[in-house]
Amino acid sequence: MSTVSLPAVQQPQQVLVAEPTPSPRYVSRGSREFIRPPISFTIKLSPHHYRNQQAVCYPGAVLEGVVSVTLKEPLAAQHLKLVFKAAEKLNYDTLGWDSSKPEGRLFGVRTLLWGTSPEVTGPMSSLWTVMEAGQHSFPFVCELPLVNYPPSFSHHLVACTFSLIGSIERPGERPFQTAPLNLQYHPILETCPLKVPKPYNQEIKLSHSLTARVSLVNTSFNILEIEKIPIEISFCGQTDPTKLTPAITHVELALKRFMKISRGPFYRNEAVLISRVERRLADKDNLYLLQFNVPLISDNTNLKTTATLNYSHHLSLSYQISVSIKVRHGPFMTTKRLLCVIPITLGTLPAGGRTPSDMMVFTESRVVHDTTLLTKPKFMRPIEYSPEHQLPAYDSHRPPSYHIHVQNE
Repeated sequence: MSTVSLPAVQQPQQVLVAEPTPSPRYVSRGSREFIRPPISFTIKLSPHHYRNQQAVCYPGAVLEGVVSVTLKEPLAAQHLKLVFKAAEKLNYDTLGWDSSKPEGRLFGVRTLLWGTSPEVTGPMSSLWTVMEAGQHSFPFVCELPLVNYPPSFSHHLVACTFSLIGSIERPGERPFQTAPLNLQYHPILETCPLKVPKPYNQEIKLSHSLTARVSLVNTSFNILEIEKIPIEISFCGQTDPTKLTPAITHVELALKRFMKISRGPFYRNEAVLISRVERRLADKDNLYLLQFNVPLISDNTNLKTTATLNYSHHLSLSYQISVSIKVRHGPFMTTKRLLCVIPITLGTLPAGGRTPSDMMVFTESRVVHDTTLLTKPKFMRPIEYSPEHQLPAYDSHRPPSYHIHVQNE
């Protein structure tokens, strides 16, 4: 089938790489000409959006990136679209709950980066645009609203996901799609209202002459700044700390995450061990001051520690540190005794940091029933900078010279 050349038309959010831009070619809709899939089709965000090689986002963030397409041969399609979507999904089959009204979509927005809109009418509605062979880059910008969604979370019972997907659409044919670019979403959550948090101290009577003291500098932590929680434990009340009564042989600290999944009258609770620290006490240990660091990050790479969550309809997450000791009774028998359980709050702001006054939560009525894009992510047209507005090239050892011109009046 022969191609048809038509005058260039204005297409929404179309970004072309080649300069100067040639007149696009068109073929009839459904044409079997130019159907080879791309050699490469990827999405990549700007480097500053990555943390530990993971793409991250948060309320109010402005995502900048590029969709890249490499073609060995020309490809005809209706358009190239980019979709940003998020969902909070329950695994109803595993939970054994009724799923007659599946829920979970948080948002789904899209933009066209190339081609014609499916809503176009007239002669263009029966034509597909031809993307020529070569490398094509389509920059995009997306601004997230000041809305706290649940943090990214992966579990066999429930998952909260945020992803970008590019798709070359050919109605009537299978679309070509990128692999999803999964983003780690961090809500903006207060950690502690005080700039100098109150320390935690608790004393536990073990016997008439022995007391254990557990101390933390605070119980609220910014999950984006620290990796370990420092804890001090001391045993006092006896003149000789190497001969404790009762005979304590081990100290164990465990960080656990408590998850509650609910939907209507149904709910399910589950506790997961995040990390554990155990020390066998030796004669050389200074039992007046034992120092521990409890990791916030699990050795299990599939088990991600997220912020405390208490504003979702279906999922809540909380954390506790339990402190236990092992006591020897005679030469062969030991027992385990729980000393205390410490609730831990994990936020994403420094101590004393407050959330913006106009911050919203995704479960609020004004967000749930909003039919506009005011509470949803929105794509914006990328800004193209001309060469004269760029900084001059320089290396790390010799930055460029800057001169200030002052005009005399």
